[in-house]
Order: sequence, then structure tokens, then C-alpha cells
Amino acid sequence: MYLDTMPCDRGGVAILYRESSNLTVEQHRITTRANGSSHQAVSWTITSPLIVRPIHITGVYVSPSGGAIEDFFYTLTQQDHYPAESIHIYAGDFNAHVGNETETQITTQEGLNNPPRVGDCYDRHMPSPPAAAPITIARISSTQRGRLLLGIINTTSFFILNGRYEAADDSIPYDTLQNQDEATINDYNLMGKQHFSKVKTCHVILRPSRTLRSKSGPLIDHNPIVVHLSFLAKSAAQGIGHTLITQELPPRTQFHSSKLKDATTGKKSQMPWRTQAGKAEQAIRAPD
Repeated sequence: MYLDTMPCDRGGVAILYRESSNLTVEQHRITTRANGSSHQAVSWTITSPLIVRPIHITGVYVSPSGGAIEDFFYTLTQQDHYPAESIHIYAGDFNAHVGNETETQITTQEGLNNPPRVGDCYDRHMPSPPAAAPITIARISSTQRGRLLLGIINTTSFFILNGRYEAADDSIPYDTLQNQDEATINDYNLMGKQHFSKVKTCHVILRPSRTLRSKSGPLIDHNPIVVHLSFLAKSAAQGIGHTLITQELPPRTQFHSSKLKDATTGKKSQMPWRTQAGKAEQAIRAPD
């Protein structure tokens, strides 16, 4: 694990990985509390004898009370210096609202070939207008940070991953709970659009409201974002790359409790359990 945190529970960035996964992680601190910044960015380069190219992750924390935000966002754009064929992901808490605005650098054809993004639909969470007045104050709003973030995305030809891979009937993938349990989207996973095809899924793990979460520690306001990628792996025998796809579990069928009152839906939800129970009973009764 590599970790860089702020004092007094003011946020931080970290990467955790399984030691048995045969990975090597190299850390590069970009902007941290060590150099006096309340914003944080740390890059990790992940290599392994099993994969053809390294994977780069830049963890980001944008302090809502921190100044020099334009300088920090410019610093982030300078981190996109890796080879185009290598995967580079920006991930973290940007404390920024981009609403449901679409990235301008995604072409019409790319929009047809890739899923559209479902974003925060609240009017108050839309980014500030592109032609808004220049920023002249140290502490800016989340909508102003959203406009700056969209500037980074369009400058680097990146795109937002979260919100693109939900099913048609899924709810909006909110990742943050603010005051009075107001749901919103402040966290983002960003990746170069040339790697669209490598993304298998990206989803937010929705959790209960503040009042229903664990009382054993500090309240956690953010929901995890899970990204599933496929990429080239090395062949041990020939040294030839092939696509590595992590083992997948079968899709899980979910039934909301309100829908179980319907007879057809209730019966459908019970069928997999009855099938498994029947197989288990046969196995138990089978002679040795």
C-alpha cells in the first residue's frame, strides 16, 4: 500500500494492491501536503511480468477550501506524458460538478460506438458556463471546478468512465452524499478515449444513506467506483501478447423489494434459488 493523507481527516489519496498479485508499483508524488498544497496528486506506475505494458494511475484529491485551483488543474494536465498505448487513469475526489455535460472532444462517430454518460441531473450541479467571468477569488464553487475539470478532459482527450456502463433501468450512479443525504457526483475516473474498447464495465457501488451506515467509525460520504479493464498479457512461452480478461462472475439478477409484490416478478426471483436448492438436494441424496 502507498498512502498520502492530509491531517485532521481532510482527505488523501492511496493505492492498495494484493502482494501476491506479482505487481511492482512505483510512486511519484506530484502535489502533496509535503509541499504545502491542500490539493493532492500522486501517480503510480504498475508493472508485472504478466502484462505487456504498464498501467498508470493518478490519484487526485481536490480540496474544496484550497486555493490556486487553476494551477493545480494545469499540473494535472502535465501528467499525461505516458505513451499513448499505455493505459492512464485519473481517479479520485475532484469536488467538482460537471452535471450531465458531454465531453466536447468526443466525435459523433465515437459517441455512436460508445455508451453515453448518465450524469447528475440537478440544475444546481451543472458546471459554470464556458463563457463565465475569469476566476479572481481563491476559493471557488464546485460548479466552477466542474468547468475547469471539463477543460482538462477536453485538453487531454480523456473521457469520464463512471456513468457510461449502467443498465437502462439503473438509477443515476451517484457517488457522494452531501448534507441532508443529498446525492451527487463529485468523484470521477478518467481515461484516454483511445482506450474505450478496453473498458468492460464501470459502476458505482451504491450504499445506504448516512444514517444507516456504520457507527463504528467516521461517516464515509463516498461510494466506491469499480472499473473492469481488459488488456494485453504476455505469453510466457512465446512472449506474444494476448488479451487478458479477468475471471467474471455470472451477471447477478437484482429485484427491488417493491417489485416483488408482483406475482410474475416474485416467481422469477425465486426460480434461481429453487434450482440451486434442487441440485443441492440431489447431491445430498445421491449414493456414495
